[in-house]
Amino acid sequence: MAAATLTPRAREIEAANNSVLRLLVGDQALEARNEPAPPSIQNRVSQIMDEESTSSSPPTSTHIESFKIASQQLSRQLGVLRKLIDLDLASLEKDMEAAGAPWTPGRIPTWEKPKF
Repeated sequence: MAAATLTPRAREIEAANNSVLRLLVGDQALEARNEPAPPSIQNRVSQIMDEESTSSSPPTSTHIESFKIASQQLSRQLGVLRKLIDLDLASLEKDMEAAGAPWTPGRIPTWEKPKF
């Protein structure tokens, strides 16, 4: 049965996407419980912007280092995201279409003109 192989693949893609989101915007579950969480890319950039917006001096070495870290993390996560979308998700959608899965949001349906 197609669902037996498609469902685990979809869950793997979803888990990988959630991992990317945690690195981009933070771990919402940990933050909701007031547990310490590693700084996200968004946290780093927001902190730099907040502190630099009222300063007339050049960026601090801490800001520069934090920006470098955020930049490196973003570059890695964009690579992961590109692979997820361009390879993993595209392959899953193709296999779903071949298995006759119903249309899902975000997936472009194929249409064959009826033969009369």
